Parts: sequence; structure tokens; C-alpha cells
Amino acid sequence: MRARLGLLSGIIECTLVLLELMAGLVLTNSFFNFMYKHSQGLQTGDKIPAWNSFCMHLATNILVIVWMIFRLSQKRQPTTNISNMAAKLNLWPLPSRLSSSTMRTLLSAFLLHLVGCTGMVLAQQATGRWLFSWSNYWNEQQGWIWNGIADMLVLAPIREELTFRGLIFSIFYLRGTAFKVSPAQTQTEDDSNDEVASSKSNRNAGKKKSRSNDTVAEPSSSLANTQESLAWSSGWKVECVLVSAGTFGLVHLLNLFGARYTKTYIILQVLLGMTIGCFYALRFVQSEDGLIETVLLHMINNAFSSALPVDQELDLKDPLVLIPLLMTFIVYGSLAYREYIKLRSQAPTPFEILTPRPEPTTPAVDGDNEDKTNDDETQEAVSTRSQQSESKEE
Repeated sequence: MRARLGLLSGIIECTLVLLELMAGLVLTNSFFNFMYKHSQGLQTGDKIPAWNSFCMHLATNILVIVWMIFRLSQKRQPTTNISNMAAKLNLWPLPSRLSSSTMRTLLSAFLLHLVGCTGMVLAQQATGRWLFSWSNYWNEQQGWIWNGIADMLVLAPIREELTFRGLIFSIFYLRGTAFKVSPAQTQTEDDSNDEVASSKSNRNAGKKKSRSNDTVAEPSSSLANTQESLAWSSGWKVECVLVSAGTFGLVHLLNLFGARYTKTYIILQVLLGMTIGCFYALRFVQSEDGLIETVLLHMINNAFSSALPVDQELDLKDPLVLIPLLMTFIVYGSLAYREYIKLRSQAPTPFEILTPRPEPTTPAVDGDNEDKTNDDETQEAVSTRSQQSESKEE
């Protein structure tokens, strides 16, 4: 019953996060449009100039991105502010140097996409049938579509990575104690109950020896519980990765409500989103550079995949379409499996993005310890004298 309630609450919270994202984009963009048209004396149906529309679109996404960072900071620790969380995710200020592991991953992703696109161009040139085009970026009626360029190459990767690899993942990760209770947690609770009962009995009976023995036995039990809890946390990360990737793929079904996308393109978005989302989430868990690596990977993928027109029906039986799709599934599936093996084989560690900072502790000073010892000795001497005086009076 507890697991079902935890699962239901996690689904509800993730749904609310997605609704927050969509409502924030729609309402903020509508507010900017209304204020601009009202200030310029334009009517409701009048068209806004391209540059002004681009600036409003940029401002809308910046506000939504800041809100996502704030929501994630509240998930990690209530006292964490937006600037600290952005620094923790390596989003701002931008790191001066990426780790070697991140550089290898980005370079590999770029070269794989470059080889695949080069092969597609050569195949289309040989057959005389072209599928790639600049229609997502430019057309004769509008010219350069700056909103689409900025959203597809910069804003959408940041927004989606914050939502799915940030908030969605963290929600399910933090609700792990509600989904399943690890043996280490159960043992920890039992030990804490035993310690409370033992301390009460020792305090009443005044058995200092047994209390000291209990204190000596605590470190080994605590160490075992910590190791077991970390191992359980490593397995729970994989399940959160699947939830994050599945949500990332299924959310593309919302494009069915738009007239611009074809159904075939949306189905490919869902399936590829789940596959690629697994790879992104696994890298997010293990990367030293936080969310910045998955954002850059997302930008690279969008830069190459955006050459495929979204408003053109695709024949999946066509070799020019089928072969690149199969290669994409195979490549990203292999990359995700390799990252999964690395996650399961490495030493289990807590998820650093969501690990609260330890409270600052003041080291004990030798002088304070000596004063405390002297106070104890003074109290013992006073109690001994009072007992002697009572015995003399008797």
C-alpha cells in the first residue's frame, strides 16, 4: 500500500511539473505578446516583427528555465538558492574546462552524427532523392525562422534537460523510500529503536558499562547499513533513468495537437526519445560536469536531426529512411547499454546533485574538553561530600 501511494504521488508530482512547464511557456509568451501589441497599438490578429518575436520567445524561455532551476533547488534542499543550484548543475557560470570524460563523450557523439549525415547525403546524391532540407530554419514566406533556430538548438535542450534529467529524475529518486524500503533502511530503523530502548534502561539502571559497549558496537553496524543503502541507491538510479527516459519520449505525443507535425514524425520522436533519453539520463548520473554534458549532447543531436523536415510524410519502407533510423536505434542503444554496465559495475555512490550539503560542524577544542572534565569532577566531589555529611548526621 505504501509503495502504491508513493508511486501515485510521484506520478502526480511529475504531471504537475509538466503542466507547470507548459503553462509557464504559454502564459508568459501570451503576456509578452499582449504587452507588446498594446504598447504598439496593434490589433489581436496583427503579426509581430520577427526580431521582437524572437526577443519575447527568448525572455519567455529564460524565465521558465530559471523557474525549473528554482524547483530543482527546492527538491535538493530548501535553503539552496537558484545561483547555488545553477552552479551545482554547471549551468552558470559556465565551466572554464570540461572533464576528459565529457570531452570524449561529446566528441564521439559529434563524430557519429557527422558520419551518419555524411552517409545520408552521399546516398541521397546517388539516388537523386533528397529528404534533408532547411525547411525547419528557412522558407520563402518567412525567411529565417529565428524562433525555431533558437528553440531547437539552444532553448529546448536546456529546458528539456532541466525538466526530464533534472526535475523528473529527482522526483522519483527522492521518492525511492516510498516506492521500496531497502533492507538497510529497515535495519537502521530497528537499530534506532533498540538504541532508544537501551538508552532508557541504561539511564534508569545507571549501567555505564553497557552504555559504553553499545557505543562501541554502533560503527560497524552503521558502516554495513551505509554500504547496503548505497548499493540499493545504485539500483534505484537505473529505475529512475527508465522513468525519466519514458516520460521524455511520451511527452512528444503532445505534438499530436499541433498541425505542423506528421504522425509518422511524432511516432519516431517518441521511440527515439525513449532510447536517447536513456543514454542522456545515464550520463547525467555519472558525469562529472552535471547537466551541462547532457545539454551539449542534446544540442548536437538537435543540430543534425533538425535537417529532417517535420511536416513531410515519411515512408518507413524507404531504405533512405529505414536504414538511418535503424542505425540511430542501434548506436544509441549500444551507448546506453555501455553506460548501464558502467553504472552497475562501479562503486555505488549517492547521487551528488541531490545530496544535501553537510551541516557545518565546529571542531571540539581541547580547552572545552578540559573544562567539561573539570566540571564533571567538581560535580562528583560535591555529591560525594553531600553523601558523607548525610551519613554523619545519621
